[in-house]
Amino acid sequence: MKIEEQVLFPAFEQASGISGGPTWVMREEHQQMLAMLDEIASAIAARNAEDFRALAQLFEGLLTAHSTKEERVLYPLCDEALPDLGGERLQELVSQR
Repeated sequence: MKIEEQVLFPAFEQASGISGGPTWVMREEHQQMLAMLDEIASAIAARNAEDFRALAQLFEGLLTAHSTKEERVLYPLCDEALPDLGGERLQELVSQR
């Protein structure tokens, strides 16, 4: 998530001119997932197996839906807007962060 938000999304937004839309949705879902991971950690710390199971199932569903959107929508858009973003170029951008 960190690499997407610090490297991929800004590169995509700059190349495409789209600053909302798919990257905004992905950022929002990242925040939801991080918050849910905090809730899962709290359930573990409280040794609350019932809450843990329920939260883990919700997290799995959110992660699956999020990954599907990335694979079917965002990544193809990124491939189109950033055809040279691969391998060495991606490593270069990551190392700059």
